[in-house]
Amino acid sequence: MADTAKASERILLVGCGDLGARIGVGLLAAGHQLTALTRRRQPPVGVVALHGDVGRAETLPTLPASIDRLIYVLTPAARTAEAYQLAYVTGLRHVLAALAPCRPRVTFISSTAVYADAAGGGVDETTPARPEAFNGQVMLAAEQLAAAAHADSLCLRLGGIYGPGHDHLLQAALAPSSRLSASSIISNRIHIDDAAAAVCHLIAGGHRGVFNIVDSEPASSAQVLAWLAAELTGSVAEPVTPPQQGRRISNQRLLESGFDLRYRSWREGYRALLEASQRPRPC
Repeated sequence: MADTAKASERILLVGCGDLGARIGVGLLAAGHQLTALTRRRQPPVGVVALHGDVGRAETLPTLPASIDRLIYVLTPAARTAEAYQLAYVTGLRHVLAALAPCRPRVTFISSTAVYADAAGGGVDETTPARPEAFNGQVMLAAEQLAAAAHADSLCLRLGGIYGPGHDHLLQAALAPSSRLSASSIISNRIHIDDAAAAVCHLIAGGHRGVFNIVDSEPASSAQVLAWLAAELTGSVAEPVTPPQQGRRISNQRLLESGFDLRYRSWREGYRALLEASQRPRPC
């Protein structure tokens, strides 16, 4: 369900890594007023910068007195249960407490890791979230905090991000000696440009609730690597055994919101990365 969004919102962006910065640029272009809370990075030009560590409440600066929306898009310091808990649950609690007088809408950038394995079957937003690993369990707890903070909050479950600077599968295909182990488990991806654009689109439309942010073609990393190898050699991709593990996550709700994917599948996205990697570099 969508409500009418304000033409211009006062937004606090918590986290300004690659994805957060792209979201910030898109929201600035749409006329929103942005403040970014980061540990070290400088936000895009036009975004007011504040610095602090959400995991340590005593380091938080004085936040703006009037905020319409909080966008929480952090990356944990390490892939451990403790680091995830500190970044997503403890940190979100600290920021929500500091913003309690404003009671802003929350847009929480979550992960498809909140879904359990579906033995290669389909999953959508109505599928109960039953995470099996610590990362999904922590993300689900943070989603619940975000949803409780405001009835119009958004929880956006992103698939694996790829694109410029996030191209480990392409690098593995370019280096045949790579020791990267290709998985036959079905997984879901989203190009970073589409991920940022989808966040901006859903905010602009006043949407709320849960959305899966993935492209339209789930695939295992083994399938992607086989296709990349064929593209690089001009051959036909070798067949890969159909996966019996993982989940095929639907993006139908996102598409029905009116969002158009720039990269409908990872094939278009990786083809663009391949073309960029083969362009002559300026002297």
